Amino acid sequence: MEVPLKVIKSKLKEISNLLTYQATLTPNGTQYQISGLNNIRKIVRILKEINIFTVHANYLLNSAIFTTSSDNQNINLQEGNQIKITLDTLSILIENLNLIFDSIVPLEDPTSLNIKLPDSINDFDELSKITKEIDIAISRPLLISDLNCKTKISSVENGSIWLNVDFSSVTTLAMSALVLVSALLTAAIKNRKDWWEGSKFKEEFKALHDKNNKVGNLTEVNDTKDAEVKALLLKKAEEIQSEFFKEAIDKNVTINEIKNSIETLTELIKKGAIFTPSITATEETINFFPTKSEILGIESKTKEIESPKDN
Repeated sequence: MEVPLKVIKSKLKEISNLLTYQATLTPNGTQYQISGLNNIRKIVRILKEINIFTVHANYLLNSAIFTTSSDNQNINLQEGNQIKITLDTLSILIENLNLIFDSIVPLEDPTSLNIKLPDSINDFDELSKITKEIDIAISRPLLISDLNCKTKISSVENGSIWLNVDFSSVTTLAMSALVLVSALLTAAIKNRKDWWEGSKFKEEFKALHDKNNKVGNLTEVNDTKDAEVKALLLKKAEEIQSEFFKEAIDKNVTINEIKNSIETLTELIKKGAIFTPSITATEETINFFPTKSEILGIESKTKEIESPKDN
């Protein structure tokens, strides 16, 4: 997957703060004393992660710098000189690239939401369908909630399509909107996990059912397990309604809308959509959202099973 420009921009800023090395000749002039190696190693890892300046990164990775864990090292004159030239060149390249990115990549609001659309989108019909699902999953709940908050796309990136979505110019309102979105996302991941566990139970029961000469009512067990998953979804929808939709005129209608949002998010996640807080978000905001490991964990379990909406 291509690295979003906004992520590269953020990583470049991080690298700039890490460029604190010093490279000086020793008194006898036979070696270079280089300090700040721990930061240099971090820089190399970041460059490899975002896949830029790989020639410079690979040279440093294979140099004497990575033969020790020390923050300071004396290196022979020839190699030390080449390392210094590489670091000085990287410093200039990073500085220039930062200037370019500052001019072409818009600054994200800390209370905005990043959405990566599924890679499977090949035409405008598919794009229209996905954006409609996002509208159902996120925009609609925000609009009918107590927040009465509208969404606005503030930027779009090419390659893998990433949308940056703003909620409000009022920081407190936008923050509340993010909390609601994170609650819906957490519920969607939980719904996918509950569905997976139910599907596995039904598979295991069917195997025992067939092995034991079809003793037991297979249909009844399947229906019971499906009802349990639906009950868990309803309970989560009711919890979200009681927290964010207190002023709803018809609670049952609102709960059904929330359930629809959660199920749609579940399906979007299954298709490969990613929902993350802004790269400039505070740690408090980031902690509201499901972690990448939580999402990847359940996706690795469910990738071979049909989606709940396909049952």
